Amino acid sequence: MKNIRIKIVLAMLTAACIPLGILAGILLYQVKQQIQGDMHFAQDRADQDIKEKIEQFDEDFYETAYRIYSNTELLLSLKNDTQYEPDNSRTYDAAKDMNQFFMNIYNYRVQDIVGLYLINSHAHPVGYFIPELSRMGGKHGKYIQALTTDLQVPEGARSETRFVSDRIYGEPVIQYLFPIHFRGQYVGTLIIDAKASHFREMVERYNTFYKGKVVITDASYRVLYHTDASRTGTIVQPSAEPRASVVIETPLSVPDWKLIYIYAISPKLLVIRNLAFLMVALSFLLAIGFSLYLGYSITRPIIQLHRKMKLIEIGDYNARASIKSHDEIGFLGDQFNRMAGTIQQLIENDLRLQLINKETQIRALQAQISPHFLYNTLQTISSIAMVRQVPEIKTVSQSLGNMYRYNMKITNEGVSIQEEIMHVRNYLTIINKRFPEQIRIHVHTDPSVRELQVPKLILQPIVENAVEHSLIPSRRERKLIKITAKADVESGSLYLTVLDNGKGMTAHQAAELNAILQNAASRKDPGLRDGFSIGLSNVQMRIQLLCGREYGLRLYGKPEKGTCVTFRLPLDRQGGELG
Repeated sequence: MKNIRIKIVLAMLTAACIPLGILAGILLYQVKQQIQGDMHFAQDRADQDIKEKIEQFDEDFYETAYRIYSNTELLLSLKNDTQYEPDNSRTYDAAKDMNQFFMNIYNYRVQDIVGLYLINSHAHPVGYFIPELSRMGGKHGKYIQALTTDLQVPEGARSETRFVSDRIYGEPVIQYLFPIHFRGQYVGTLIIDAKASHFREMVERYNTFYKGKVVITDASYRVLYHTDASRTGTIVQPSAEPRASVVIETPLSVPDWKLIYIYAISPKLLVIRNLAFLMVALSFLLAIGFSLYLGYSITRPIIQLHRKMKLIEIGDYNARASIKSHDEIGFLGDQFNRMAGTIQQLIENDLRLQLINKETQIRALQAQISPHFLYNTLQTISSIAMVRQVPEIKTVSQSLGNMYRYNMKITNEGVSIQEEIMHVRNYLTIINKRFPEQIRIHVHTDPSVRELQVPKLILQPIVENAVEHSLIPSRRERKLIKITAKADVESGSLYLTVLDNGKGMTAHQAAELNAILQNAASRKDPGLRDGFSIGLSNVQMRIQLLCGREYGLRLYGKPEKGTCVTFRLPLDRQGGELG
């Protein structure tokens, strides 16, 4: 019973956990695919969109500043350290060229320029252009002085870009420093200040993921730009980000710059993933609880019933099961109690009655006529017929006696083909006394098969069917039964054939009978009713039970031509050769 209980619990757990596991697996797979899809999309966005915009922005600064090389007069002024003196005719042209240059780059590619400054190689301001100078309130002087003080451009660098917090413009700016070289000599620096808001809008346009952060750092991970402006100037450590964050790091073509895109996995995905784990865990615990409860509640009455059966087995017929459930198990308990009561009643009453009647039954059996007594009586009739010279009675009595003696050989189910044919001859001898000289028999058997063993009493019922249902109803004057036997060593089969030239049957009738006989051994009701069919069914069932389903009878017939019954039997049966 413990095995049943364990099986029930395991079956319930399996039935509950398999669909839960499949569902959780599907959910986790979908969440994983969504997370990976977001990572690939974010990677492409950082590698292509954001990176391209940043590099293009830096390239615009460079190309804007590079236009200074188209103004040779201004470059010569810087090289010669010419001072800006508007009233001096000698420097008037240089000042005009510088002002024209400022206007050209202000209207060129970089948007939202708020200040242009030109500083010579001695860190002295040469000129500046501030579009909204009137709003500065005189603060620009100190700003220019601070620029010259803090001016440090790495030697050999193409340019440098800085993200500067609010100074005089009222908002953060991007400061671009462009060192100017002329004829192999450093002659000054061009500084371009532009509103940082344009750069921020351009970059943050692609920051669409949950808690996404666009970070630009130098080689030492010092923050140059951050979605959170308060983080500018701090040190960022990508490895220190929370576990639920995704960090994408991409190098930029701007010297020593790195683009880091950080975003958090969507809470919805995390909730679905955690919910899948929680659902599986809770469902598994609930499945265990329900399985144990149901397993014990189902098997408890079965175990009780099993114990009561054990008591019945050892002779305690007063055992009764107390099962109060109203389901099938309760019904089974009630039936068990009724069965136990019936058994007890049979033992106490019916068995006593059977013992009382046993002696009477034995005496009645002793008064019955046995086949041996009938055989001896037939032999006595044959002897009297011989003395009284009545040969027909002698022949019939001997033939009938031989048939009964053949039937009384019950020590072995197998007989030789020769003995089976002799039994058929005795039968036909008696039949021909009823219908004188009407039915003849031809037997053709190979000498090698005459002593082969076959199941007993398989030919005579078929021959009897042929006589009663095919030959006697036929109008033919010469009625014939032909019996043949041959062995097919190659297929391991013995074939017997009973052929008559009587009434026959249609092909449909033969097919119907063959279909019914196909599995006669496994059917409680073979479906055959008339005398002809019953004989066939009995022989077919005995052959299939003794030899196997692949052996047995098969019928062929033609109307008014006759019927052919073919036996297929094994050459080797039950471990010994039939011959």
